[in-house]
Amino acid sequence: MNAFSEVIAEAAPAASATTIRCTVADLRRAVSLAASATERWNHIPALACLAFHPAAGKLTICGTDLDRLLSIDCPAECLAEFGSFTLDARQVSALLRGAEAKEIVTIQREPADAAGDVLSIQLGPLTIKRRQLIPIEDWPVMAEMDGEHEAITLPEGALRKVLDTCRHCISSEETRYYLNGVYIHAVEGLLAGVATDGHRLALCSSGHQWPLAAQILPTRAVATLGALLTVGGSNPISVTGWTKPRMKFAGEGWSLTVKTIDGTFPDYDRVIPKPNGDNYKGRAVLAPALFRRIPPGITSERHAAARLDLAERKLSISAPSDGLDASLPIEAEGDIAIGFNMRYLREFAQNHGTIRLQINGSGDAALIHSEDPEFLGVIMPMRV
Repeated sequence: MNAFSEVIAEAAPAASATTIRCTVADLRRAVSLAASATERWNHIPALACLAFHPAAGKLTICGTDLDRLLSIDCPAECLAEFGSFTLDARQVSALLRGAEAKEIVTIQREPADAAGDVLSIQLGPLTIKRRQLIPIEDWPVMAEMDGEHEAITLPEGALRKVLDTCRHCISSEETRYYLNGVYIHAVEGLLAGVATDGHRLALCSSGHQWPLAAQILPTRAVATLGALLTVGGSNPISVTGWTKPRMKFAGEGWSLTVKTIDGTFPDYDRVIPKPNGDNYKGRAVLAPALFRRIPPGITSERHAAARLDLAERKLSISAPSDGLDASLPIEAEGDIAIGFNMRYLREFAQNHGTIRLQINGSGDAALIHSEDPEFLGVIMPMRV
């Protein structure tokens, strides 16, 4: 028995072709997720709306921005005969925001007038009548893909880990659009993801088979999947990939269809330093607590440089615009002085815990390792 049935088991009538009933908690969750796939500002009014599709025992709510189509199932007392309809995403979200989680939402169809269909929405003592300004026929739907495709199943936690590991290195530079996402591909037949902005790179491998074609998941799709997938979850999800730039992810009660980036991801393997065994000239260990001690005036500067003097075992940072200089002792070995972007180092530590830098020269890219053997990072040096 779900939360909805527990609340209204005694008073709930049989499902009706003219009435939809569900709890605020269930509807609010579904609306919030579906609305994350819509655009707040757009030139197509229908894209600001959510599509509601009643079925036996559930209400499927869909949102789209033409690049993503997200469908969320909401437990409800309804029938398909009620018919599909649209509601403005911002309006319905605002309506549910102040309501109690255990209250019941009742949606009924009113007699149509000259201006079109009318819905009556009752939420506790509040009743709202909403005219259907955007017919369901005008709501855009992503065309079904045909052609060659393949589907696999894997634990949701595995995909979530790959995306979370890489997402902080995604580029926001529009001119290099092919870097605006996570490159999902196979390395020796196993799932791997990589993201880079040209200054830093994060690579995450996985022990799960990945026979699908390589695709670049755009930033917004990565964020949406982050809200849908559970960290460390073992629930299976299905992933369908086409030879064209399109992928579909489906889990329990949801599905997400994504237009992937139609471009060629660069050969990132060329920028990863490949030493002879563990033969590096210098090493440094940086913990997240180290960066928390640095004054905010320094860490907030976008291009603040951090100088690592391995011989003196010291990290130095300066913010000339604020007249601030700081230095901290670090665990290091070697005889190299090298600079890196302060913000990049901090984000690596925030996302991966204590990081170990392997440095081969003051002008060379450095490798970054963490306690996770499936993670590998690269950071380019910065002049200091």
